Amino acid sequence: MHFLSLLPLVLQAALPQQESPAVSPTERTTNTTIISEECIFEQLNARFDFRWRLRGNDTPRTWDSDLWVSADLETNNGLTGTDYQGFRIDGTLLLDLDGNAAPSDNLFGLDDAHKTSAQVFLYEAWAQFGDNIKEGITRVGRQELHRTDALWLDGLRYDFQTKRGLDALIFAGRPAHFYEHDSSNDRLYGAGLRWRPLSNLRFSLDELRIEDSFRFQDTDQSREAWLTVLTAYYQPSPFAMFRGTGSWVGSTDRRQSIYGQWSAPDGSWSANARFTKQRDYAELLPADASEFSNLFGTISPYSDAMFVMRSELDGGWFGEFGYQERRLDSNIADSNFNHSFRRAWAGLDTKEFYETGAEAGLHVDAWESDDYDTTAGGGFMRWGLDNEKWLELASDYAPYRLDFLQGREFLDSQRYTVRMGIPTGDGSELRFRLSHDRSQDGLTYLADVSWRVQL
Repeated sequence: MHFLSLLPLVLQAALPQQESPAVSPTERTTNTTIISEECIFEQLNARFDFRWRLRGNDTPRTWDSDLWVSADLETNNGLTGTDYQGFRIDGTLLLDLDGNAAPSDNLFGLDDAHKTSAQVFLYEAWAQFGDNIKEGITRVGRQELHRTDALWLDGLRYDFQTKRGLDALIFAGRPAHFYEHDSSNDRLYGAGLRWRPLSNLRFSLDELRIEDSFRFQDTDQSREAWLTVLTAYYQPSPFAMFRGTGSWVGSTDRRQSIYGQWSAPDGSWSANARFTKQRDYAELLPADASEFSNLFGTISPYSDAMFVMRSELDGGWFGEFGYQERRLDSNIADSNFNHSFRRAWAGLDTKEFYETGAEAGLHVDAWESDDYDTTAGGGFMRWGLDNEKWLELASDYAPYRLDFLQGREFLDSQRYTVRMGIPTGDGSELRFRLSHDRSQDGLTYLADVSWRVQL
């Protein structure tokens, strides 16, 4: 799976570590009220993000300026009712303002508007209609299908209930790739089942077929496979949940994972744990050919375990401790971006620091691997100003840092950052950021202005 296909998740939110089933048309709804068919467009949820970034290096002297414009509009009137008519449009426009699109540039990265002066990423553009009890729900257009595999569908999906009390779905169309121009021979189709034997226990099973042709290193290639995904979800109490997922390519194991989270009823502590076993080389979904294909096109087999706990301490402080261990397959050699490692981190932070409306935090992070050992740390201080404005100062030091978006490693990285937020209305905020990062590559400057508007 190529990392470029994960770019929308990088720009919008963090990518879940567990394999997820096909996203249901009813899972993406927001808190709306029931409205009639004649006025479905009156309940519109909209968010717009504008971001301008200016970066510069002193060795060599280079500059980069980019503008992001993102829009997410959705209407849906079926959270508590049975009618699911609505639509969603979600996309991002990237504009390269300086005209420097050279992949060899020190500031070139996946989040840069490279190759052309403008790029459009259309993540979702669908309309749906129907009744989730009688008629079923039909969705037409571009839609997210499997998040962990960064798999989008351009086509048709139909969800319905069977006589045995099972929810079922079928879908067909073409896989959506953001960098592939010719998808005329691509196919994506399949079906799924949803079963809830108890109110706190549910299962999902998806079987899909992907047929994909693409051009890589001036060679026409194709990939065909059946992908099976089985997920179980159990919530024994309001304060605990567990999720297990397994996926197979044909009869070959692909990935298994289990995730759990717990919390105290009074909110004084919370914890979560995850274990993932990746057994194949993640080559089911073809890579869009680019400069980063060798970096992100193949994921080596590995095992990964992580545990995180956060607890309330005396004096209004909160403490966090985490541990993660990642092991590559014994037959796989380490490379720059495929390390076996052990990692432990701890942090302290507080709110209403000294009852002044300020926040503060400290963190330390220790890594150990076969190639290098390193310790990083930093802290921040945030003050609440008048009219809900805030100002933050932060500093971080890391002997080693990997920037996935740029595909570069940095040594002796020292970052200093100033941030400020100004509310501009209900749910809207204007943010400013100034920072510089000194490493073995010299000094990098960054100025960032972003504005989020919610309607």
